[in-house]
Amino acid sequence: MAAKSLLQEYCQKQRKNETSFDLLPIYNTTRQGGPSHQPIWFSSVKLPDGRSFDGKIAPSKSTAEASAAQH
Repeated sequence: MAAKSLLQEYCQKQRKNETSFDLLPIYNTTRQGGPSHQPIWFSSVKLPDGRSFDGKIAPSKSTAEASAAQH
């Protein structure tokens, strides 16, 4: 299963009595540079319990978000 899906399921199981929006991890993904045909992305994720994790620089938004979710 993909890292983002596993992280979302983990968050939902940890906070069963909260509203659905309070359960989801929040990703902050920004373009860090690179030419327009080959951008470089960075993502961090904040969990509902307040912890946050940074991913690695990646060639796509989805890869950057997956990297953050793996931490």
